[in-house]
Amino acid sequence: MKRLIILIMLTIAVLTGCMTTRNGNKADNVFPSGDSFNKKKVAILPVKSQTSLTTDSHTPLKKALNKKILEAVKLNLKNSVVIDSQRSLDVLNDAGKLELIEKLLSGYESVGTFDKKLIASLCSVLNSDYLLLTKLKVEQLDMSFLAKSFTGSLEVFLLDKRTSEPFWSGIGDFKRMGTYGTGGTETDEAATELVTLAFGQTIPSSRQNNEVVINNPTSEDQPKIAQEVPVAAPVAAPVAAPVTKITEKKSESSVANQNISPPSATMVVVDRKSKLRKSPSAKAAVIKTLKKGEEVQVIKQKDGWSLVELAGGETGWCEKGSLAQRN
Repeated sequence: MKRLIILIMLTIAVLTGCMTTRNGNKADNVFPSGDSFNKKKVAILPVKSQTSLTTDSHTPLKKALNKKILEAVKLNLKNSVVIDSQRSLDVLNDAGKLELIEKLLSGYESVGTFDKKLIASLCSVLNSDYLLLTKLKVEQLDMSFLAKSFTGSLEVFLLDKRTSEPFWSGIGDFKRMGTYGTGGTETDEAATELVTLAFGQTIPSSRQNNEVVINNPTSEDQPKIAQEVPVAAPVAAPVAAPVTKITEKKSESSVANQNISPPSATMVVVDRKSKLRKSPSAKAAVIKTLKKGEEVQVIKQKDGWSLVELAGGETGWCEKGSLAQRN
């Protein structure tokens, strides 16, 4: 009898030690879909974030969110041309316009509205009709067995090129707090919860074998090829061949011709005089001076320079030799 009482008390303690709350869009404000987006181009911008109360990198969560957001947009806008976040990042970087995303977000945070000229500029560079902008705020605490908590908020905006204003917006809040070893949240779970709540609908699991090649916004021919490939049906040989060829050509151009290496792990600034610049050149404008020991996430490397993202989401270029692998 005593053992049963102790077991019941322990069960109650664990259950009361973990609490999860969810807040999201209602049924009348789900992410749009329909014929009005037929053959329209939607460019997804990379997730930008704010973090506090954690020393861990939030890059894995942002990567998971970018993937889930792409799935959500494709689910709703089946007849649209969708440009994924990595492609958008590459195009903006090549055009020297990465700072436009930072300016758009900082302006919104300052005055509560979006700069119409910046929306028009981004749509022009990406050759898109709409922009999908997402802002993430994360607070995470891990005190081992004593206490754990995760608080995330994902704000999503679909910006219209014609009006330079939000066509739709949604927000999702997910919180989990616990004691006695409970309250932890896996990266994929957090991403699924936040996107589901923000978009107002359940996002299915990704089907990697049926992925459609993301369209190049600088070409008028590639979107037509990609749209002709059914998502669920088998692809006929005549259609699959040109799509494969385009993908391989993109890979060779990125690495061989442009001398750009794939993303690497988190690195540390080792030169106290290292500067964060707007483009990969010693003559480029300085964004800020990096602190020695500061952790950065390397996005890509080119001609002795590294495109990095800081903990607060700010991006820019610094000399490759000023960085070292994290111990």
